[in-house]
Amino acid sequence: MNSRIVFFLSLLLSNIVLLQSIAFPQQILITEIMYDLNGTDSPNEFVEIFNPSETDSLNMDGWIIRDRSSTDALIDSGFGLKIPPLSYGLIMEGDYSFETGIYNSIIPENTVLIKVDDSSIGNGLSVSDSLYLQDSTGQIMETVGWEDWAQDGFALERLRYHLGNNPSNWAQSLDSLGTPGSVNSILPDSIDFAVFDLTLLPPSSPQKPQQLYWDKL
Repeated sequence: MNSRIVFFLSLLLSNIVLLQSIAFPQQILITEIMYDLNGTDSPNEFVEIFNPSETDSLNMDGWIIRDRSSTDALIDSGFGLKIPPLSYGLIMEGDYSFETGIYNSIIPENTVLIKVDDSSIGNGLSVSDSLYLQDSTGQIMETVGWEDWAQDGFALERLRYHLGNNPSNWAQSLDSLGTPGSVNSILPDSIDFAVFDLTLLPPSSPQKPQQLYWDKL
């Protein structure tokens, strides 16, 4: 039996508009953390950041990152310190090699690569830690804390970018080494339903508009 899908299409369109108009209260988001690798962690720990603005670049000149016990300045490593709109940056340890490092084959070319001013991010990220990003005025712009939520060699990824940094919004990456500079492997689909079958029926008269119907499975 056929039923009209005008309502369903309206619902679909309203969901799309809602998703496009989500307001991110923050200028910068921490979206992925590699804190524990197989074997030695150095120099391969990283923090992925994302600029959620659709229009404005974010200048991170003068910013710092710190964990619970140590602070580091963010250093221009040749890629600048401006994160373009809807783009990713990676904060790497100071001695990570952009020529021979383990992530070089998977980091997208347009990722802004940033280093800290010494050989570790904070005091070296651990299985129970916190991170804080502070701008050039000292204001904390983003913070996240975690326990040992990921296996060695897998990253901790943010599930939904528009939600807060509560534990339920973080999970282990699907891919070993994570997805540095790319969309997270655990990022859910934006819309959780689909139209399986559409039938277009011709109008019964010139005065009546064409109707769309849903064929139930």
